[in-house]
Amino acid sequence: MSLGERVKEARLKKGLTQDELGEALGGLTGPAISSIEKGIAKTFRDPKLFLEVAKILEVSPIWLQFGLGDAELITETVPLIDWEDVKQLPVRPSMIKRRLGTTLSVSPKSYALKVIGNSMTAQNGNETTFKEGAIIIVDPEVTPKPNSFVVVSHDGGLMLRKLVQDGGKQYLQPLNRLFQQETVNSKTKFYGVVRSILIEDFSLIT
Repeated sequence: MSLGERVKEARLKKGLTQDELGEALGGLTGPAISSIEKGIAKTFRDPKLFLEVAKILEVSPIWLQFGLGDAELITETVPLIDWEDVKQLPVRPSMIKRRLGTTLSVSPKSYALKVIGNSMTAQNGNETTFKEGAIIIVDPEVTPKPNSFVVVSHDGGLMLRKLVQDGGKQYLQPLNRLFQQETVNSKTKFYGVVRSILIEDFSLIT
């Protein structure tokens, strides 16, 4: 099922016409929604608009975008902490800056971090990217696998990297080619797998 087909399925289940969904999104026309559902138009370049669609249709954004998991909307809250507190996990109340809302189902030990620096800013526009200031949700109970994004301690420093495997070895790969790839070794410690990237002003819960 394509993204457009999922939009249509969720819209019909919600009992909305294409015109009603477009109006709820701030003035999109019925034909514009029809083009999205048919896969003719490029869908939701603005992430805020995409999340607003999921909110209106009361479905999981992960299901809507990728077809993963259940369509049912799950509301969780995750504590935002500082990078310097990661090595002191599990999260204690004194570490929590504020709590963030997410529709993703995560373990109770999950936490959120604000991305610092540009080592994970992709130079290829088609890749997943982590811009400075973005917020990531990290689940320490998910086992790191090749091609997952991980929070990891390597040679004493904490970093966000893509875990890749080649020739029987694992590497910590930055998305910005100006930064060096590191080899996973016995001193490398994983602190969780990235489950989601949040848009802060949409997801904050005070």
